Amino acid sequence: KKRRMSTAPGVIYIGSDSEDDFQKPRIKRPRESGITNESDTRISVVDISSKKRRHSEPPTVTNSKKAFDVTHPIDDVVSPRDNLAYLQVSPAHKATVQNIGTPLKQASLKSLWCPDKTPIAPETTSPKTKSPSKQQGTLSSWLGCSEPKVEKKPVKKEKKEKKPWWNTGPRTRKPNCPFYKRIPFTTFIVDAFQYKYDTPSSPVYFLSHFHSDHYNGLNRSWDEGIIYCSKITANLVQLKLGISASYLHPLPMNEPVTIDNVTVTLLDAHHCPGAVLFYFQLPNGKNHLHTGDFRYNRELSDHIYCGTLNVDNLFLDTTYCDPSHTFPPQKDVIQKCIEEIESEFKRVDTVIGVGSYTIGKEKLFLALALHYKCKIYASSSKWNIIKCLEYGPEILNLFTKYKDKAKIHVLSMFEFSFAKLGEYREKLKWPFSRIVAIKPTGWTFSKNSANSFEGTKLKQYSNKEGNLSVLEVPYSEHSSFSELKEFVALVKPKFIVPTVNCYKPEAVQKMQSLLRPTTHPTLN
Repeated sequence: KKRRMSTAPGVIYIGSDSEDDFQKPRIKRPRESGITNESDTRISVVDISSKKRRHSEPPTVTNSKKAFDVTHPIDDVVSPRDNLAYLQVSPAHKATVQNIGTPLKQASLKSLWCPDKTPIAPETTSPKTKSPSKQQGTLSSWLGCSEPKVEKKPVKKEKKEKKPWWNTGPRTRKPNCPFYKRIPFTTFIVDAFQYKYDTPSSPVYFLSHFHSDHYNGLNRSWDEGIIYCSKITANLVQLKLGISASYLHPLPMNEPVTIDNVTVTLLDAHHCPGAVLFYFQLPNGKNHLHTGDFRYNRELSDHIYCGTLNVDNLFLDTTYCDPSHTFPPQKDVIQKCIEEIESEFKRVDTVIGVGSYTIGKEKLFLALALHYKCKIYASSSKWNIIKCLEYGPEILNLFTKYKDKAKIHVLSMFEFSFAKLGEYREKLKWPFSRIVAIKPTGWTFSKNSANSFEGTKLKQYSNKEGNLSVLEVPYSEHSSFSELKEFVALVKPKFIVPTVNCYKPEAVQKMQSLLRPTTHPTLN
């Protein structure tokens, strides 16, 4: 029986071998193997067969001065990928075998061959020995050495980008140019610099105004063609984007100019400084009006729009094309703001902050400064932009670079949290210790019927200390819903092409029906 156990396949020997035996493993009888020296730290595991041993006894480790052996069916232990493995411990860590004489589970031996799986520590039968913790139940803890921790990084699934419904062409580096940026029967495109444009001849580029959602795709390396725009917009593009002046062609306001046999006229959009509408008159008799972003002003625009424009296709700014977005005219909002802020202007310790983008909201803080005859502080970057807006000396003299000499401070629209305003207040010098920030945006007001808000009070909220306050003003540089309907009724286009929120056909049809019940199904 002993001879059968010693030579039977499926016997694993754990012990110390000589140098020659370690390099060339062989099967040895249990009585021949043994631990010769405590400093010898090499352990060899030899597998010579996958044949199962016929026995039902649990594998054990026998405590002996000469040798110890472990018997176990190999098929349950050995990884199919490896039939031979060596485990060697550095001399700095003495190899120790804990809990000798206690039964071992299958998973304990499996851990020798499958180190990628977490091994289970052997159970102890001695009441004095504490059960090992989860950290001690690893092969490294049994051998007295540390095991490096390998963190598995989560695999992120790539999301497939959905194509817009209007982009039906093949996948390219640049998406196809949307329909609402292309002028029919021409190679003209408006506010489209990051798109692919399939045409036999190179496209002609137009930029309505200097807002990032319209000049997206422009940078200092631009060399794809001439850009037609207003003089103010050309100044801003050259200053902020670094585009060469050779690629910028400013056009005069309210004067027809011929480009590729098409008459182009620039009209004031009343959106931000330099913003224009493009009126295209084609040789075939078709006329197209592209608004870009605009705010309809009846008093200033009736002499241009009413009765003088014959529009086939109207490319309309539909930012607020919903009946819930009906806010007062700009002049009424400015007057209301002057009345609400009058008490704060009388306080010596209060700074009036007015929100602004890179360009925009200039009418509001200029009206406040002219009414109260005070100075306006603007940062150096904002001052460089102001100089590009073609203002006269009367307006430019209102600005100063010293914070303590200005009652009105131009702030970024992204700094209207109490945390940001608090940081700005700490930098102010005496006598200023309070900030009243005016936040002009059309999203703060909605009324379904009247355009006037007489008798209503503007929304205002303050922090606990009372030294920071935000006043929300329904001042917008986009046309409200009622103004859009009035503008469409005056221009009387044959077809309306929405340019905002128009990525679904259902949304386009809804906006067309809201602005005018009957529209043509296709572009003319």
